[in-house]
Amino acid sequence: MEGMEPGTPETPRGAALVLRLARVQYTPVILLPVLLGTALAFEEGVPLSVPRLLLALAGAFAAHLGANTLNDVHDFLTGADPGAETRDSRDFGGSDVLTRGWMSPSAAHRTAWLFFALAGGCGAALTFLAGWPVAALAAGGLFLAWAYVAPPVRYGYRGRGLGEAGIFLAFGPIPVLGGWYVQAETIALRPALASLPLAFLTTAILFNHHFTHVEGDRKAGKMSPVVVLGKPRALLVSKAVLAAAFLSVAGLVAGGVLPWPALAALLAAPLAAGLFRDVRPDSPVERFMALTGGIARVNLLAGILLILGVGVSRVLLL
Repeated sequence: MEGMEPGTPETPRGAALVLRLARVQYTPVILLPVLLGTALAFEEGVPLSVPRLLLALAGAFAAHLGANTLNDVHDFLTGADPGAETRDSRDFGGSDVLTRGWMSPSAAHRTAWLFFALAGGCGAALTFLAGWPVAALAAGGLFLAWAYVAPPVRYGYRGRGLGEAGIFLAFGPIPVLGGWYVQAETIALRPALASLPLAFLTTAILFNHHFTHVEGDRKAGKMSPVVVLGKPRALLVSKAVLAAAFLSVAGLVAGGVLPWPALAALLAAPLAAGLFRDVRPDSPVERFMALTGGIARVNLLAGILLILGVGVSRVLLL
């Protein structure tokens, strides 16, 4: 691939390099919302279409890989990733593929749009099968992915919570509604409301990720909440965002939006609370890296339990 260093044995190549660039390990955050939307439709008695589900998952998977890759390209070009304290980490200073020189920015940019093209193909097939709202939801997700870091919008650099708002929409209402619509072929308020727990959880991952490269963001002019608020206040907000995820589960069950077995997601709450036990504003960057990884695991556990709770309620006819 263009720009790849000839190699050392540990240098990833081919598909392994591309998937490392795209941070494939974080794709559960986009697959879970699609599955939740599907589970909600199934719970309401909609016959499950496995081909549509597989197309939706494949499209979401490819779109997420494209978004991660595009993010790496622009964060590299602005200096945010090269200047990050964690620039040599495969998780926290971008993917590290560009900062180590294993691929050129131009090759990575082409790779991003190849992923988006694959996602677009899945979206086109689902639009043909289910209707134009699929295209509208896909276009909204693509815009949020592109505009997050790409000029002239670059809303993820502007502060004021715009980046977090974009993540909230892109990993909450949009994919949950997408998973719902391709099965039920109707637009409804319920899946949008039911998306709140996963939207908060994924936003919490991004929010805490900012703690791992504060100085790089500041020097690059990326006004993340941690840069704007400072670590002490940002840490309080971080806890509030994570708490909102679990409070929303309880509130949605109380309001009849989610069935009571969805309360199983609350089993992940003690794990989430424990992640902050030894975290202080002056903690070393490694502690914030562990916190972010822990929240990603909480996201996975809570998401699986939430989806199973919704699906089980159909089986129990609740």
